Amino acid sequence: MFRKPTFLVRIGALIVLAAAAVGALWLLRPAWPPADPEAVMQFITDGIKNCQAAQKLLPCYRAMAEDMLRQYALPEIFAAVERGERSPDILAGCHSLMHFTGQVAFLRSRNVSQSLSEGNPVCFAGYYHGVLEEYLTEKSADAEDPEVRAEVPNLCEPVKTQARKKYNECLHGLGHALMFLTEDGLPDSLALCDLLPTADEQGWCYSGVFMENSTSATNRDHPSPYLRPDEPLYPCTILNERYLPMCYTLQSFYFAEIEKYDWGKTAAWCMKVPERHRWGCFHAIGQTQVGFTQDETVMAENCALMPTDDGRTMCVRGAAGALFERYNNGLDRMLALCAVAGPRDAGACYRTFTDTLRMAGVSEADRQALCARIPDDLRPRCLDAKND
Repeated sequence: MFRKPTFLVRIGALIVLAAAAVGALWLLRPAWPPADPEAVMQFITDGIKNCQAAQKLLPCYRAMAEDMLRQYALPEIFAAVERGERSPDILAGCHSLMHFTGQVAFLRSRNVSQSLSEGNPVCFAGYYHGVLEEYLTEKSADAEDPEVRAEVPNLCEPVKTQARKKYNECLHGLGHALMFLTEDGLPDSLALCDLLPTADEQGWCYSGVFMENSTSATNRDHPSPYLRPDEPLYPCTILNERYLPMCYTLQSFYFAEIEKYDWGKTAAWCMKVPERHRWGCFHAIGQTQVGFTQDETVMAENCALMPTDDGRTMCVRGAAGALFERYNNGLDRMLALCAVAGPRDAGACYRTFTDTLRMAGVSEADRQALCARIPDDLRPRCLDAKND
């Protein structure tokens, strides 16, 4: 049985207000004019700085999220975070802050569909993670509970008709949340992901499970039992084949952590991964770049350290994809990376960009303008890319 007090200790957050009290505060919140965007930005910047310096980091973010949602509307918060993501001060804590923002937003409405529909995937979709985590926490159930098993396949339905990016990020957040439900029970979490109807949806859910296991910010105070510093390939070594592509991909995050982000040493661990799954490991090194630096030139230089041609190409492709997922102006950021990648890798980067356009939901005019910025020989393929 899932034990709610264990979850609260795990995230280090002190729930000061009872759930009913939080709901009452939102019923009493007056309607006021839109906030000054600069004031919202300053609140978030100062708050993240203060929390980074606080002795108890996660309780600080929880309190900050509660205060922030008393003062500002969700669209105002999302807009400010999106504007400030290039700032190191905001980048340092926005994913964790968005986790707690999602949790508090759910407590406001007590409606998971409404909370998800109000969301935004800014800062690696931390908001979606938080909504789903808080919702499943309140269920106080275990992985075998029939009600939970019936709900898992439908939890992200509220955003399925929105941009595909939002739906994918919701499924990824679901994987994180299932690890909270099962108290880091990785096999149980994966089995719940298997309840989703398609392999693609299951894969996005797996990605959240494995990311939570390896390096999620919300898990740093409670190490997973499915990590072994003396056996870095574990738990991939004990799992069913269908989980291995995503497991070895996301295990790269753990390699980077234990090697203190020395990319040469991290890549050496990728070379120990079974060859059929090695490409995903290098791809994830590229993904990690987006949280490591905001400079596309540095990302390309770090990817150039990979020991094989395919490894370098996959690293650049991973960085490009993560730029799209992280930033709402991710297509522009992808083009900036492709422009500074080496000649061989640039072509793969631009092809990744073109493939991404199919799921980006951009207008025809925007697609034409974006395609105009890529090399002539790749432009026809870009212009032919139609939205999924």
